[in-house]
Amino acid sequence: MEKFQQLIYDFGDLVAEDLYIDEHGVCRLFLNEKFPLQLELNQAEDTLICIASITEVPPGRFREQVLKEALKENEHSRGQEGTLGYVLQKGMLTYHFSYPLEQLTGSILADFLEVITPKIESWYDAIEGGMAGPNPQTPIPKDKPPQFAPRI
Repeated sequence: MEKFQQLIYDFGDLVAEDLYIDEHGVCRLFLNEKFPLQLELNQAEDTLICIASITEVPPGRFREQVLKEALKENEHSRGQEGTLGYVLQKGMLTYHFSYPLEQLTGSILADFLEVITPKIESWYDAIEGGMAGPNPQTPIPKDKPPQFAPRI
């Protein structure tokens, strides 16, 4: 846990944020002031697990199309940078990645977040624009237009 605390402290210095680890062992922050990001250790405390919430996707045909596109993206990228997922309880499309804690520094974490943020933003923009994914060739079913849930 000490290495994790140092990582969060170093990362916080780089991004000029006062970050902390809560009583559950989680550090919460926002990417670009828009996407909630949760940083925590796995049970063995040797891997950093990061989960970014992208956007809500309500039930229906549109969600089916979004999840289908997310599966295609996961297959295409083979998890090299991370994996798209879905949290059913919150109706939330998410982006997950993990990184060996021993190889991680605040600078490496900042660089990695800088690399994945455009991908997260492209999924958000596509879904908010009524597309099932960032690929402009993605067909959207015309029989049921997307219905978006209110933001919290």
